[in-house]
Formats: sequence, structure tokens, C-alpha cells
Amino acid sequence: MANPFFVLNVPSTNAVGTLDPADVTLYGDAEVGAWGHWLFGPDADSYYGLNGRQLTEQDAAPAFSTNYVSLPVANGDALLTGLNPITAGLTSWTFCGVLQRPAALAATVSLFGNIVGSQGSGLYLASGVRMAANYGGSNQTANSSMLLPDDEPVFVGVSMDWSTSINNLNFVLGGVGQSNHSKGTGSLAHRDAAFAVGNRDSASADANLVRFHEAMMFTSALTPAQMNAINTRSVTRMANRGVVIDGPV
Repeated sequence: MANPFFVLNVPSTNAVGTLDPADVTLYGDAEVGAWGHWLFGPDADSYYGLNGRQLTEQDAAPAFSTNYVSLPVANGDALLTGLNPITAGLTSWTFCGVLQRPAALAATVSLFGNIVGSQGSGLYLASGVRMAANYGGSNQTANSSMLLPDDEPVFVGVSMDWSTSINNLNFVLGGVGQSNHSKGTGSLAHRDAAFAVGNRDSASADANLVRFHEAMMFTSALTPAQMNAINTRSVTRMANRGVVIDGPV
């Protein structure tokens, strides 16, 4: 039987266009179980997460590059997630992401959370280099011994769990996990405000130096092993976007 299909060399308003494979970038699916998952850059369209959660600018707009975002330095210039821990009734949560700190970063910088005064919790870089967390505002702090490398993208994560009598905080830097177990050292003091990426209520002259490549939010406390597994997948996601993670993997 002869081929019944033939091509007419005429224009059509209903024609379907084609894409050059070189113009297609693989981003990958959202992490299973993530409340929100965002890959940043090259513009504000990246506020719309891989699983449909949308970030909003708290105030001033950040600066974008091809595969990251840099936030302003002023107090209250974060990217709001819309997840309020009090409204959601959270007793545990996890934040993971890929970021880069420059060697010049020396000031304490908030990476994620909703801390202000004696309320709120979040992840920050103490003196611009060491991972630390607040869980009762500035009154309750958990420090890690993990130091971020200079001028290199790296995976970071922190999980908090106050659902039992033992307060658990877990930090992850690349493929290295560290657990801080504390009991009777203070309670989780949630704040009635949404979690945010960046410096929601703490100004820092160096805040705009941090590059955020990826951010994820979970409404449960992941173990170091679970965060390490996410790290492995993030290495692949970042490579597909031209970001090479040279830190611990």
C-alpha cells in the first residue's frame, strides 16, 4: 500500500512548532513529600515551584542570574513561602537547599525561617560561615561545627522535631550529617508568620552576597540520611542547570 501521508508546502496558522534539543533544560521533578520546591533563576518565573507552591516578594525585588537569586540586604526583603507554622500546626519541619557563600561573607546571615525577637525558628550562617539554627527566637540557639566552603555551591539542610520529649535538631552539609539532641533546654517557640527564604526580619550588610540556587521545605523532620539522599539528587539537578557542587557529596 502506498504511503497515504504527504506534505503540502504551504503555511498554516495551526502548525505546531518544534524545539531544538539544545534549548531544552532538564530540571527534574519535585522532591517527593516536599511542601515546596524551587529552582531559582533566571527570573521571577522561578517563584513558581516545581510542585506548584509560589513564593512572593516580601518587599524589594531580588537580583537574578541564570541559575540563582541574590536577596537584598534590608530587613524584610525575603521570599515568603506562605507556610505559617502556627496555622499549619507544625511541631517539626525541614529546610534544604543549595547555596553559595563568598569568601568575603563575614556577617551573620539568615538563610531561612521566620525568627524575630524571642519567637520563630530558622537556619542561619553564624559569622557568615558556620551553620546554626534558632528555635525559640534569639533566645534558643543550636550551633553546629559545620563550616561552609568559600565560593562553592553546596547543599545545606536543617530539620527540627519537637513532637516528642526529646528535642532533635539535625544539620547536613553536603553528604555529611550531624545530630544535636537536646532535652529540657527550651521549647520550640513558633511565630505567627510564614517561613521565608532569606532575611525576613534580620537585616545584614552581606545578605546580598549569598546565592540561592535551590530551596525545599518539608512539614516533617527529615533524618540526616534522608537529607543526604536529597543532596545526591540535588547534585544531579544542579549539574543539569550548569551548577557544579564541589563541596562534600
